Amino acid sequence: MTSEITTFDPAAALLREKLAQKWRSNSPVLVMEDAPESTLASTIILAKRYGGTGTSTLALVLEFLMRQEALIIEVGGNRCPMFRGRGDDLHAHFPMSDGNRINEAMDLRLAHPGRVAILEFEPALYTETLRIAKNMISLDAGLVPTIFYVSARHEADPLYAKNALASKIDQTFICQEAVQNPAAQGADKLVLPWLDRSIMEILWAGAGDLQTALEQCRGSWTLQETRLNLEQFYTTLMADR
Repeated sequence: MTSEITTFDPAAALLREKLAQKWRSNSPVLVMEDAPESTLASTIILAKRYGGTGTSTLALVLEFLMRQEALIIEVGGNRCPMFRGRGDDLHAHFPMSDGNRINEAMDLRLAHPGRVAILEFEPALYTETLRIAKNMISLDAGLVPTIFYVSARHEADPLYAKNALASKIDQTFICQEAVQNPAAQGADKLVLPWLDRSIMEILWAGAGDLQTALEQCRGSWTLQETRLNLEQFYTTLMADR
């Protein structure tokens, strides 16, 4: 019957590969601005005052855009299922029940100075992140940490931005959780890239990294739209630096 759709078309596989090659050759590479004298690789701090804002997804997005494996450290909170597929060399979690979780997390970060590290802090520690960043700047390594504060939708003008400025933490980005149509929101914040539900389901199943989730995405249109969203996020991020 003419209404029947074949489950496999070799031409579709060829098109998918051509789109993948185009992305690989033209996709942006995110490079953080570190002090020339720094002996520590880039350190990124993810902070939020409220839960459910997408910081774990942001960690995987940043790792993907940097095109290198990062050491992701969860400080407090519950372990995110997205990181189940990461080995011990790529992930660590210090639970909220650990009263020494901040020091242990920072000790782990400094124990691997040559690796990019992304530290995701639980909401209860959001004010602590500015103190930690300020102390990191004072290290002899000359490290300049980058902070991404992800605000909830009801946070119109979070004080975090003013406090970061007062603390002279220049590389601070105030973000808004992902929305499917950011242009319609008129947001003046850095909007996190929207990832299709099919991709998020793969991540929540424990894919471990965004590259794996994209490779497992079956829809070529969905995959291409996601790439465009990631590219737009990168472009906006670079414009805000």
